[in-house]
Amino acid sequence: MAYRFKIGEEFGDGLRRIGAEQIERAISQLESAPTGTAVHETRKCMKRIRALLRLVRAGIGEGAYKRENARFGDIGRMLSTSRDQAVIRATADRLEADHPEQAAALRALKRAVPDPGRSGNGTAAKRLAGRAIRELRDADRAWRELLLRGDGADSIASGLARGLLELRDAVAGSEGGEDEAVHDWRKAVQRHWRHMLLVREGWPLHFEARAAEAKQVSEILGLAQDLTLVIARATEPGGKGLSEAQVKIIGDLAERRRDALRQMASGHCLRLVAEGPEGHARRTMSYWNAAAGIAAVADHAAPLASVVAIAAADDGIGRGKVRRSTGSRTVRYTTSRPRAHGGRKQPRRRKDT
Repeated sequence: MAYRFKIGEEFGDGLRRIGAEQIERAISQLESAPTGTAVHETRKCMKRIRALLRLVRAGIGEGAYKRENARFGDIGRMLSTSRDQAVIRATADRLEADHPEQAAALRALKRAVPDPGRSGNGTAAKRLAGRAIRELRDADRAWRELLLRGDGADSIASGLARGLLELRDAVAGSEGGEDEAVHDWRKAVQRHWRHMLLVREGWPLHFEARAAEAKQVSEILGLAQDLTLVIARATEPGGKGLSEAQVKIIGDLAERRRDALRQMASGHCLRLVAEGPEGHARRTMSYWNAAAGIAAVADHAAPLASVVAIAAADDGIGRGKVRRSTGSRTVRYTTSRPRAHGGRKQPRRRKDT
């Protein structure tokens, strides 16, 4: 399932295809995969759909955007509780591996967090999965009716500019280190990452490089966010099974690592926001139009490409050298065929007089 618009495909058709594929993928995960994996994969599908909606927001209208964005956001949040429990336990394991001297405090934290894989919790998770499947099937029917105004290009350009502007503002807003601001930063960089994947066929090397950089920032911030969950769980009022000393140990460990990760993410993000939003959108659509033009003439160019390939296979032309004549713009193409006489230059034949 390709999470991308295709060259030669109408943007409206691509919108409906991409969203329907993500809905189908989410339903398949919830029906067949283990609970933890299914939840994780389904939440990623919801994020992809919401990033797509953000990109085409201007073209589908505010009413449709808000309705569908809320729908898929609600499905993702419905499945978030068991995911948070699993994240806290996994993060505690990573901290314990790096700081075995604090194992007692970190194991106490794990005991205080329900294991989503245990039988009772597993049953509840399956009920939630069933509810999510029903809502996704309703969402699929509505999604297939979405319409994009015009040819969609202006909507895509508007979404690209808006997305980069939001990312730039989110980076600046996160400088104080407030958890909510950093969370907004991560959401903005995730949207930009997915926007780059959606338009990657315009110039794969360029857009995949930007997507890879944004994904790396997202993953770094994700690890930092996991540590925020650990801190919140360890320090919440009435926390079970943790002494004051253990709360302080966990809080100090998690805060130090979280701050270092946030600083790392900030450095990586600078390249993503180096150009202005309007310039970014204009360049992206120019690349897309150029790629569409290349594709449109590909069939006509195929015979010429074959001729060039045949010519290049010739032993002489394949190792040819280009040389300019002195004092002239004439270009001569000379071959590099092996010389006779063991590679020695052949003597010039004198004319008979």
